[in-house]
Amino acid sequence: MPLLCLVTLAFLMSCNNRVNDSVVGSEQFLKIEQEVLGDQIWRALVSDNTPFNILAREENIALYEFVENLHAQSFTIIRGDGWTKSRNWNIAIIEDENQTAFTLPGGHHFISTGMLKTFRQEYELFYLFCFENSLINSREVYLDNLLSNIENSIVLEDLIANADPEMALQIGIDIHEDLTFNPAAVAEVDGLAMDLICKSSTFRTDGINAFLPILATDSQWAISRESSFDRLSAVNNNFQAQDCSNNRRFTVLGPDFYADEIVPLIP
Repeated sequence: MPLLCLVTLAFLMSCNNRVNDSVVGSEQFLKIEQEVLGDQIWRALVSDNTPFNILAREENIALYEFVENLHAQSFTIIRGDGWTKSRNWNIAIIEDENQTAFTLPGGHHFISTGMLKTFRQEYELFYLFCFENSLINSREVYLDNLLSNIENSIVLEDLIANADPEMALQIGIDIHEDLTFNPAAVAEVDGLAMDLICKSSTFRTDGINAFLPILATDSQWAISRESSFDRLSAVNNNFQAQDCSNNRRFTVLGPDFYADEIVPLIP
């Protein structure tokens, strides 16, 4: 009997270990835990050990303030959706001619100077922020991809519980280089992004039609967010099904403001 008990105990422990070592669903992580995870990765990516050439804010204040203000408008709507209201969602501009942008768990964003130079209208950048913010607010699509494609859940749980700058830095690099969203996820997030744009009515709701063709098909952002062949039609149908007419309109700074005033600020 003692031997049988030992065998049974060993079997249960083995099962438990297999469960713990597997990738858990993103519902296992509360939004506050996602924020802690994102904060740790953010601090690592903006530290002296970062592989990125981050544009100094104090030397590019006008550019940062414009980008930060636009970004703030895009997350105002979702900010009360379980996220900590007093917490800042930070922006870092990477000096890189490649068209890239990515989001950390909990809402911090990185965007390259190459991506910023691609735009000619404010609403194009606003759409990108709406899309990226929707990635972390869409049935945990973002974190779910993070867990299943990059890291074991135990690694993430350890990082949430215990600060490890080296581990956080590597996860941040992995997010930038390896995280890819499939067309189904992109279509879902597109719908949420369009909803944000409709609710805020900040810019032209058809802005995505001008935005998508601008990006080169080989840009890192476009490759890591795979589009279905009928993406523009789906977006148009989404907008036609919504009524954005009663929302307060935002007066843009002029059709040529971004191209004439902001692009020259970008190194």
